Amino acid sequence: MKVLVSVLLIAIGVFYTVTSFSNVTTEIMDIDFDLDTDVGVRYDSQPGISKERMQQRIRMGFTLDYRGTIQLIGLVSTGNDFDSDWQTIYDLNSDDTRLNSPKPFFRQLYAQMKFKGGRVQLGAIPPIKNKTSATGLDKSGWIDGVRVERYFGREGVIEIVAGSIGDVENPNVFSRDRDLDFFEIEISEKLFERVFGEVKFEHFKGRNFLQGTMKYDLPILGNKLVSFAAEYIQDINQNSANSYSVGAETDLLRLLNNALEGRLEVGAKFVYVDKSMGERGRLNDSFYIFGQHFEFNLAGKLTKSGNLKWFSNYYLGQEKRFNLGIQLKF
Repeated sequence: MKVLVSVLLIAIGVFYTVTSFSNVTTEIMDIDFDLDTDVGVRYDSQPGISKERMQQRIRMGFTLDYRGTIQLIGLVSTGNDFDSDWQTIYDLNSDDTRLNSPKPFFRQLYAQMKFKGGRVQLGAIPPIKNKTSATGLDKSGWIDGVRVERYFGREGVIEIVAGSIGDVENPNVFSRDRDLDFFEIEISEKLFERVFGEVKFEHFKGRNFLQGTMKYDLPILGNKLVSFAAEYIQDINQNSANSYSVGAETDLLRLLNNALEGRLEVGAKFVYVDKSMGERGRLNDSFYIFGQHFEFNLAGKLTKSGNLKWFSNYYLGQEKRFNLGIQLKF
């Protein structure tokens, strides 16, 4: 009963939140303005450490676009640190029945200029996961700095990034401490018809890492795909410090019927992060615990447009974790 009451209260809160915003696109004097809102609610349980909670995520991204060449892009989101934009609004193990109100922050805010064959980003820029990335830096985070990309060949990208990540517990772009502690140079390319590869050198807080990734899209029953990915990250100066993952994902019901596309997306992966990787390991997009764990992901759209989706994630390792929720985009 306690859980049902919590879900009902949270659902009411989400309704009032989402009706306060809408997808907005307007044009004023060659400037396009676009606003996208994403709201999610989930039940999150970690039985091994007696943690049971209801969480909410609010993400509002906006773009001011001048003639398709110069953009000001921002992301306002909940979440108190680099690697999570979820906020606990009700602790089910606590006697305190009050709901915590959402606390959004400007996590990202940057200018982007596109040119023939590439682009430049300057400001609080997002970590970018290209087609091959499996674990990379957490997509909820930021890099306070500059990114330069140059396109080549068959969907190839050369990317250079320099900036600051260090203040990982402050999601507010206007008050973060900054120190030049991050640099990367990355090359990704379509190697064969369905094979993508990526190699990256990364410097983070005085440590040097080399990363390699491979992704293969296996066609099944015509153009329907199962995607396999593998990634390995090594601390160049410390042989014992490494991280790797192997996994696969597919649109399962679409394999049976095209009309069921997006109704059941399935993913599974094995992830290992050595404790010696330290903070760099913790900032991985797939990080759950140091050591090894299996991760299973399910998701599907509840409406034809896909604006309303459900999702569930299960983590099996030294510590277990399960969450189940819904997500609304508009």
